[in-house]
Amino acid sequence: MYIRRHIRIGRIVSRGLRLFLLIFLCLLCFGCGGGSEQADPTNDTATSIKEIEKRLALSGHVYLIFDFNQMEVSIKLFGAAVRDCKFECDSAALDEWKSSLVSKPIIEDSVISFHLSSAKAMVGERELAIVAEVSQVSREEIQRFMPEEMVLYFGQGRRILIKTDAEGTPVSRLANLGNWFRESADAVLGRADIELRMSGPDAMALYGVVREVPKIIIKP
Repeated sequence: MYIRRHIRIGRIVSRGLRLFLLIFLCLLCFGCGGGSEQADPTNDTATSIKEIEKRLALSGHVYLIFDFNQMEVSIKLFGAAVRDCKFECDSAALDEWKSSLVSKPIIEDSVISFHLSSAKAMVGERELAIVAEVSQVSREEIQRFMPEEMVLYFGQGRRILIKTDAEGTPVSRLANLGNWFRESADAVLGRADIELRMSGPDAMALYGVVREVPKIIIKP
């Protein structure tokens, strides 16, 4: 009698365990099924941009946001816009540029180098000489340029040509020749580039920032 009672108890416990496992597996299956919906890539991109900008804002360094929907470049520091530089570009070229961003999405990049092809000197020779003598700083460091044409090179092979209506002169013919060879090589390699037109003052502000080779965010 004692043995039979323990056998019955064992069977009840065994059935209870099987029922518990069955309920657990059902809940697990339903839980997995709830995550079968595909994530919206647009939301993922927006989230990534917010996370990257938060990190750059905390870095304490100036960074740039190229927004090809709003058609502007924002100069930012600590998350606040210091200046918004509006630009224009050919619609067909913009569509091609956006396609290259979609096929090879790069949200975060860096300005690794730049080339100032031609520019207008903003400090006159007389003022330049006086300030250089008083401050004991070289004329090159004192002079400020409003770009007529400059090129920005990014870390992923992309290149942006910026033009303004400023009436400038070549900054360095030798450097221009070197840049011509570089552009020719980029054309052979098929690297993506785009031409933007903006005001002289905006380009001047942008030139002051790119000299620090800042981080950038691209919003296609």
